[in-house]
Amino acid sequence: ANPRDYRNLLGGAITANRADGGLGSKTYASFDGGQSWIDTRFDQQMRFGGGDPQVAFTPQGTALFATLAMTPDESGRTRAAMHVYRSEDGGRTWAKPADLRYSWDHPQIAVDQSAGRFAGRVYIGVLHGFPVYRVSIFRSEDDGRTFIGPVEAANGGGKIGINVISTMVLSDGTLVVP
Repeated sequence: ANPRDYRNLLGGAITANRADGGLGSKTYASFDGGQSWIDTRFDQQMRFGGGDPQVAFTPQGTALFATLAMTPDESGRTRAAMHVYRSEDGGRTWAKPADLRYSWDHPQIAVDQSAGRFAGRVYIGVLHGFPVYRVSIFRSEDDGRTFIGPVEAANGGGKIGINVISTMVLSDGTLVVP
């Protein structure tokens, strides 16, 4: 829910709506508390597919949509890139994404809604680095326009598999990466 307008809700989903029947992510926004919804399809998702959608609002009311997008890399190989889209109108329209490059999995988004020194910071936890299994964090300090990182938070040392789940920010601004 948008912290500036409780009637503005945002959701993300993996849907089978590509022309070939494949999977892609899209968003759903409501401006009347969930009575009606509009959906947005993203060109990259419709062309190549994707998944792992995550949505959030910043304290400024900016909607964020993070998702993996299958895309050809420089050599023509299809890989999962992470894209983070911003909407300053609650999810009606979306700007071109921040491209956080390739080889991430299972993104998890959290926003610092506290009044602490990191208020407004956006965090995205990701899994990467098989067979070591690393969990790392990207962060944005400019309302989701650009991202810094990743910074490694933990790794399985090549001996155990780990994954990032439900990152969260506590009321004092502490980032928790389970």
